[in-house]
Amino acid sequence: MNLDLKELKAKLAPVMNRAILTPVVVTLAGLILLVPTQLMSSRLKSAVQSESVSMGNRLRNLDAAPEEQWKTEQAYQDAFASDANRAQLLSVQSTQRELLNYRLFPDPCSTSQMIFANYAQAYRAGIEAFVSQAGGVWRPSDMELQHEMEKASSSLPGGRRTSALFRTRSGTIDVSRMRLSEAERTIVDLLCMEKAQTGRLYASAADLSGYDFWGAFTYEGAESAVRNCWYYQLAYWVIDDVFQTAAAMNEGSASVLDSTLKRVMGVGFKLDSQLGRGRGGPYSRPTGASARGGALKQDIPSYAKSRRDGALTDACTGRYCDVDWDVVHFNVTVVVRADATFSFMNELCKGKTHTYRGWDGRSPAQTMKHNQITILEASTYSVDRDSGDHALYRYGENAVVQLDLICEYLFYKPAYDMIMPQIIKNDLAADTSGRR
Repeated sequence: MNLDLKELKAKLAPVMNRAILTPVVVTLAGLILLVPTQLMSSRLKSAVQSESVSMGNRLRNLDAAPEEQWKTEQAYQDAFASDANRAQLLSVQSTQRELLNYRLFPDPCSTSQMIFANYAQAYRAGIEAFVSQAGGVWRPSDMELQHEMEKASSSLPGGRRTSALFRTRSGTIDVSRMRLSEAERTIVDLLCMEKAQTGRLYASAADLSGYDFWGAFTYEGAESAVRNCWYYQLAYWVIDDVFQTAAAMNEGSASVLDSTLKRVMGVGFKLDSQLGRGRGGPYSRPTGASARGGALKQDIPSYAKSRRDGALTDACTGRYCDVDWDVVHFNVTVVVRADATFSFMNELCKGKTHTYRGWDGRSPAQTMKHNQITILEASTYSVDRDSGDHALYRYGENAVVQLDLICEYLFYKPAYDMIMPQIIKNDLAADTSGRR
């Protein structure tokens, strides 16, 4: 059989062309893809070298964390939680205070007038104790002045009697407006100096909220009496803090003459405009009907629920009564050494201690700490020592100023909610619903 090579070649040509073409195409495609792949590989290597490898080197150079590091972190977290728990505990303890009568709250054990008479007696005795423990004395009384004036008059030539004592509208003697002889002025000055040397500061229980009110208390029903008892219990705690501050400021002093705090002029819960009387200077204490809750408004604490409801000033703290806290504003006016105004304000806002025996008064005594005062507003006034209000006081040789403060006092609701009388809760609920 003869093969025709030309014919065979012609028949195999299409097959041979495809066999050769496929590898060629694949090879060309590979070459085309190889170039960008190489470029990408180069960039990837550069990125790995500059970032990952470099970072790895830096990490290797760092000191390894101690195996016990987690314990340190755990201790920190435990301390953080402990601080939060301690703050909660202090909030509770600050409002767990001693009561004047453990048979009144939340409901009086009896509606007899006697239980309220006992409360009145305890309130006044407690206020007097605050003043006494701080070394408080008062300026010479009107009776003492009258007696000394009469003695001086009888010794004058011809028995000339001194002019009648000049009294201000509040009933106090104004020596600065009396026509006194030189001998009489000397007698008055000696009497005033003698008083100044018998105590560490001037203070009178009658200048403190509630003292006169409970002295003239008239029972007008259990509901009204319970309200007064509750709000004056708040006042009692505030006044206690003021006199703890006074005692701390004058620690070590022998008399008013060398004391830092010279005089507590008053502690109250209403401003003069709210009590319906003209302002006779930076501070005027309530007297007469005002002190007895008669024609003029009673100087009694009220909860500061908003700027217009119970507040004495705009609260720079922005705090008013809410679900967790009750807020009370109060006013305290003192005469203090001019270089110690900030020391007094700092001492007033410091933490103080108290004894707590449970809300029933029968639990073991615990010494607790409270810190509830923030100063909202402060004003200072010069003191004219010869003026009617200061003429019978002797403040020593240091320059003094009159310091007038408006403060807020905080009560943690969960701490005393269980003893708050229901009528007080109803009043607060009614106030809240009325503002909606």
